[in-house]
Amino acid sequence: MYLDELNRQREKYQTEGNILKEIEILREILVETEKQYSFESDEYIKALNELGGTLKYVGYYDEAEANLKKSLEIIKKKYGDNNLAYATSLLNLTEVYRFAQKFNLLEENCKKIVKIYQNNSADNSFSYAGLCNNFGLYYQNIGDMKSAYDLHLKSLDILKNYDSEEYLLEYAVTLSNLFNPCYQLGMKEKAVEYLNKAIDIFEKNVGTEHPLYSASLNNMAIYYYNERELNKAIKFFERAAEISKKTMGVDSDNYKNILSNIEFIKGELAKSKDNSKFENAKNSSNEKNNNNITSSTGLKNIKGFGNAKIMRYAYAIEYDYVPPEEIKYTLESRTVENLFLAGQINGTSGYEEAGAQGLMAGINAVRKLRNEEPVILDRADSYIGTLIDDLVSKGTNEPYRMFTARSEYRLYLREDNADLRLTKLGYELGLVPEEEYQRVEKKRKDVGIITEILAKTNVGPSNPRVNEILLKRGESPIKDGSTLLELLRRPEVTFEDIKYISEEIKSVNLQGYDHDTTYQVEITVKYEGYINRALKMIEKHKSMENKKIPADIDYDDLKTIPKEAKDKLKRIKPINIGQASRISGVSPADIQAILIYLKMRGN
Repeated sequence: MYLDELNRQREKYQTEGNILKEIEILREILVETEKQYSFESDEYIKALNELGGTLKYVGYYDEAEANLKKSLEIIKKKYGDNNLAYATSLLNLTEVYRFAQKFNLLEENCKKIVKIYQNNSADNSFSYAGLCNNFGLYYQNIGDMKSAYDLHLKSLDILKNYDSEEYLLEYAVTLSNLFNPCYQLGMKEKAVEYLNKAIDIFEKNVGTEHPLYSASLNNMAIYYYNERELNKAIKFFERAAEISKKTMGVDSDNYKNILSNIEFIKGELAKSKDNSKFENAKNSSNEKNNNNITSSTGLKNIKGFGNAKIMRYAYAIEYDYVPPEEIKYTLESRTVENLFLAGQINGTSGYEEAGAQGLMAGINAVRKLRNEEPVILDRADSYIGTLIDDLVSKGTNEPYRMFTARSEYRLYLREDNADLRLTKLGYELGLVPEEEYQRVEKKRKDVGIITEILAKTNVGPSNPRVNEILLKRGESPIKDGSTLLELLRRPEVTFEDIKYISEEIKSVNLQGYDHDTTYQVEITVKYEGYINRALKMIEKHKSMENKKIPADIDYDDLKTIPKEAKDKLKRIKPINIGQASRISGVSPADIQAILIYLKMRGN
């Protein structure tokens, strides 16, 4: 039987950890299963699920989603949508959304699955443990580490009742998933303990060729990086890269990201060595000149420190801080007028976090002196806005670090478009020179011009360079016409390829644009669907941010809101409905009550 032979080949590649070859075989198994059985058979449903569940590991999210949605359609038609078979396929689809970071879809699916399991009295099953894991990762994404921790522990508790290689894999994944919540909640020793257990299970039971083993090594590298043990971080990243290269290939985003991390840390190490040499030379010179800046004499030479007294020299590993709920969105103290706070005193940790707050505190301090409106960055426009919004509306029980995962708009908040998002504001504030502002505006205009050219320019197989490039990149050649924009959407096709193709078209000139501009075009075109989805989320968010709350609102007039919510609203004083909705302890029902109250007031 050909199908049996295919399954043997699949097991072989699975054992070798060659996931790309395994996917090729799974595609053949799907075709052969449809031939031998029917496309509505349980065997075909199983083949769809196995292929869809494997594709996510190498980033083929669209194909994975299509297969799993097909599986769900067949199950719904045969058995309905309130059974464990439907829940299992939906759980596989949820995992694809988690890998693809479509967290808005993940939450909705998790809630559906929970209901199905409860209806079928199966909320202690292996699949339910997987659901808890996915829901836990959703909470990690939105920054609710306590809920994430509880869900991963629930998953771990269920999995202790099982004993097979499949269950061991899920157990190891759960242990690895517990790392981030534990670390963020201040349980560092527990975080490392869980991670070491996960790595041990992969090495002794599951196998070191699995892509998720690479993820566990990656987490350990991140831990050592955060602890500033950079050599150890590099060691674990290098091991993770080796596994990723074998299982996902050198062209995968995962492999490229790990290499990027290694280069970044090596750069930090090099800077650290240079700084160390500089500090040694500087200290030697300062000892000779008796003019060290840390001496009382040297300190008093700095403008503004004439009367400063050093109480004790130290580096603040442990420090007191002002509860961040006690600061306004402008970073001005609520209790001491005209006192603006930034950095560790607000409960954050890290140079970039402190620098970001220092920038905003400085801007708003100056604007207050000039009697000008304060500048409050929106969380949908910048990570600085996300950081300050999180601190003021949610507070923090531990040193706050800024992770991309804390922003629900991170698909839009990218380093490649930071200039397009924020330069205009910087220019209006007088912080960006005219020359730089004009450069960014030219880039914005050029991106629009190039995108329009690509959308309007049609090419076909008669242009010999089109299929030459497509075949070279491992893409399917075209038989009919296509626009340059559609060609650029293909995963392996680059803007340089499009330039090469366009040289055969007399009416098109894509030469003379800088790399910064063409890279922006490439990113915008390739990820257009995801970016548009993010922009729709931002539009919805902005509508909430635009609903202002008057400064003179009396929350005690709202009889339906509980006292805890009233106290927080009175203390934090959100300036709009969006900010109010993100305050911990303020429910959607409370927000609805505020909206009704404002409408009755005529606001």
